[in-house]
Amino acid sequence: MFGPVRCLAEGKQDGLFVGTTRNAILQGSFSGELRPVVQGHTDELWGLDSHPTLEQFVTCGQDKLVHLWDSTSHQPLWSKYIEDPARSAGFHPNGAVVAVGTMTGRWLVLDTDTRDLVSTHTDGNEIISIVKYSPGVWREEHQHHREAQQTRLEAAVS
Repeated sequence: MFGPVRCLAEGKQDGLFVGTTRNAILQGSFSGELRPVVQGHTDELWGLDSHPTLEQFVTCGQDKLVHLWDSTSHQPLWSKYIEDPARSAGFHPNGAVVAVGTMTGRWLVLDTDTRDLVSTHTDGNEIISIVKYSPGVWREEHQHHREAQQTRLEAAVS
């Protein structure tokens, strides 16, 4: 009914978010049932991450939309149209910004309160399949060629 699993994000405690190939987001736990939250994108959903401290999660996809959602009300807090189809998303550990990787090798950083664009970067022209922060360090993966890069992002998140 909802399609096969495309991506997973771990929520608080044993919470779980599942993005599917039919653009659904399911919420549940590792020990319990999954229930539909919403079907908000108009094309394939590729990026999904849960906020590190708040009841929120972010999605992005082929439709060039980034949505920040409230996990409790299942309603979008904001949406932002970007120039390129998106493939991945990851919150900074403090939750103040979220990074979005695209199909064109660009990645951008958005303020989670205002949805303003904080910075944009281009690293070649390969799809950025995974974006992930660790304290003070940014990690992106160009999965198709199995190369990884690390860049300090202190200026972008200070």
